[in-house]
Amino acid sequence: MRALADLAGRQYNSAPFAIGREKVRDYLAATGGAASRHPGAVPLCFAAVYAMSPALALLRDPAIAPVFPRVLHTEQRFLTTRSVRSGDEVTATGAVRRVAERFGASFLFFETAVDDATGARVAEAASTFVIRPEGDTVALPAPEARAELAAGTRLTRASPAGAVGTAISRRASRRDLAAYADAGGDRNPIHWDPDHARAQGLPGVIVHGLLLMAWAGQAVTEAVAGEGALIELAAKFKGVVLADEEVRLQATVSQAGSGRAQFGVTGRGSRGPAVTATATVAW
Repeated sequence: MRALADLAGRQYNSAPFAIGREKVRDYLAATGGAASRHPGAVPLCFAAVYAMSPALALLRDPAIAPVFPRVLHTEQRFLTTRSVRSGDEVTATGAVRRVAERFGASFLFFETAVDDATGARVAEAASTFVIRPEGDTVALPAPEARAELAAGTRLTRASPAGAVGTAISRRASRRDLAAYADAGGDRNPIHWDPDHARAQGLPGVIVHGLLLMAWAGQAVTEAVAGEGALIELAAKFKGVVLADEEVRLQATVSQAGSGRAQFGVTGRGSRGPAVTATATVAW
């Protein structure tokens, strides 16, 4: 699509954003996060609030309007270069780095930089959006048997590669999804209006990808029980999750280290994989 190809290199800016305690509190309530896991700082995935404005501006671009109902958010990465705290004022600037066509679908690769009031870099984000081919519908796999997860334990800086954290379980009702839409800023009606979702070829109201990502981050922060700071998370959204569907998530140490450790996260819904992620914790 020529109009989409012309988006490559286009830049989108946000107004300065003041990170307030109430905004963080509302976000934690909407995602099921625990404030005690983030003493003195905001959770990494709160970047969904302060760093995603340029990407949302892209999705409102007139070039996207004709295909917007077919847009899916398939991958997201957040990285903080320093602790982000309540009271910070930040500004996000993003740009379409590349547009690609594969198998009849269009892929938009978007990158965002976030600076504080002094101009110092505090966070980075990268997003991948896919525009499904016209007439494409998303079919739900059949429900699968509920597999038992490995017995997990608390993870520490002494945990070796292969150590498995305690699993967590999350689900979101339509009311929860509406609350997340308000707290996170993504008010696309596919996440709260079942008739609209079905009209776009979806099986029903679906959970926000960034909410799944927040849950993946919580699988790590719950496993390390507040020890260390989650500084990077890269998620791939593997399948749609419907409202009220349980998602079980578990983190595993993939690379141990005294200063930093790498984790892999898997999240499964009732019909198979929902999200996978890689994470970095600084001890």
